Amino acid sequence: MSLIFLAGAVALAVFVLPLLYYRPVFKSRCPACGETHSIERIPRPALVRTFLGYLPTKYYICYSCMKRFLRFA
Repeated sequence: MSLIFLAGAVALAVFVLPLLYYRPVFKSRCPACGETHSIERIPRPALVRTFLGYLPTKYYICYSCMKRFLRFA
């Protein structure tokens, strides 16, 4: 029972929490302020590269509002 709980906690931490920290969008504009000219690509975090490397995502930061988001390619 505790092994199932541990596996569920690890799956939650690896798959769901990065999607809560980085806002997923499908456009190349900031979801918070709508700016298109002040966004820049940033490298993917090591945890995401290791466990979610199969996802076609691109990570961005908006320098207008300093929000981070990811875009599904």
